[in-house]
Amino acid sequence: MCQQYRHCAIDKQPLHPWKFPSKPWSLIHIDYAGPIEGQMFLVVIDAYSKWLEVVPTQGYTSKVTVSKLRHIFCTHGLPDVIVSDNATAFVSEEFQSFVNKNGIRHVTSAPYHPSTNGLAENAVKTFKTALKKCEGRSQARNYKGNRGRVAEKFEEGDHVYFRNYSRAGPPNSPGIVEECTGPISCKIVSSDGDVVHRHFDQMFKQVKPSCEIEGNVNFKGNANFKAGDNFKVANEGHFSHL
Repeated sequence: MCQQYRHCAIDKQPLHPWKFPSKPWSLIHIDYAGPIEGQMFLVVIDAYSKWLEVVPTQGYTSKVTVSKLRHIFCTHGLPDVIVSDNATAFVSEEFQSFVNKNGIRHVTSAPYHPSTNGLAENAVKTFKTALKKCEGRSQARNYKGNRGRVAEKFEEGDHVYFRNYSRAGPPNSPGIVEECTGPISCKIVSSDGDVVHRHFDQMFKQVKPSCEIEGNVNFKGNANFKAGDNFKVANEGHFSHL
């Protein structure tokens, strides 16, 4: 009775590594990673070179697996041995027919013993770790790049200031957009008639003043206007504070 409930092995068996292959792409390990944001990934690793192939898939059926492996084998050639776990996609008749027709020996790990296919398991972990790092960098770039900024769009005829890289003159020069040469770049005609090519990050639209006062005007009320004050036209030539 006690033997029915005891663990199968009190002491774990020593690690028994796979026999190292004699050439690249002779022995490969395969597994699936995911779902990650609704996406599955077929992970294939070469035991000789540790070359890793990761293919995004919309599912993990035998049909999808065979289709993706065909594309990979067209690049690297047919392996001698494929090692996988006992997932349905790998033990179905369709998958077995595929490996048999191509003369590939298929070895499966013992059920509930993933370490038998440890190379593929580690490859999945490596892939997930790399993916998280990439997502973290992407989010950081998006945060830093978009924080407090609104992407400005430009079109032909816009009055702009563009970055002046010559040693003479101010850092920004006025001009008019002559032509948009791409989604984020354009040609600008400067006030001197020169044509320059600038990225949208190197230019901004000119801000027109709400009103330009020229000549003599009569102010109604408080006449102590200063830069930045808002005012309205009461009638022709007369202004008052808002």
